[in-house]
Amino acid sequence: MKHTKKTLMIVLFVVVVVGLITVLGKKAHKNKDPYESLFKIIPERKIDVASMMDQTTKHRYYVYIYKPQQKGSQALEKTVNDAVQYNSSLYFLNVNENLNAIKKFDWQTFNTQNDREIGKVVNGKIIYNKGESADRYIKTTKKDPYGDRIVYTIQKYTKDYATYNIKARPGKVYARITRPWINYRQYQKGKLTLGGGPTLLEINKKKIVHFAYDTTEITAVMKQWEKENS
Repeated sequence: MKHTKKTLMIVLFVVVVVGLITVLGKKAHKNKDPYESLFKIIPERKIDVASMMDQTTKHRYYVYIYKPQQKGSQALEKTVNDAVQYNSSLYFLNVNENLNAIKKFDWQTFNTQNDREIGKVVNGKIIYNKGESADRYIKTTKKDPYGDRIVYTIQKYTKDYATYNIKARPGKVYARITRPWINYRQYQKGKLTLGGGPTLLEINKKKIVHFAYDTTEITAVMKQWEKENS
């Protein structure tokens, strides 16, 4: 009996250890930098927030800011790897390695103050308020306070959305702003504000002159590089 009990305890211990190793292994793989092999060839392309504005490149350069485990960053991996061959002034900044130098954009305050209620859902269909429509927002050419185009999506109420817009009400429809309003042009040093999605900064003469946000905008910029250099 004692021998059987001892054997069961050993088996249980082994199962727990194997399970722990598996979990830690998956976590490590999830957070692994997808550009490690690139940095072995050109280590100078990997930078941090402190040195971001001080690259020695004489002409304009770009800084791609990513978070390895984030869906948006993962979706861009092939595009970014392809882009390296078309732009020799592309640098990389891993969010996970710069957490103390990064400030999160306050989406809750922003969406609560700026998103607009534009309709309601009736029998599964969106009924827009008088004078409202999807095109009015999706096709807008309006600029934010810093000169960048305002980007909207049409958002039905969900519990998740209500954590961003605390004024959101069940059954209602909103014009939701999905591109953060960040005054990068005034950035010099200090904590870098990020919207949470992958970001591509264009820097010229120690000033951020433009930024592309999230997968669609970044893909468009990098595909343009390919078009210009192929």
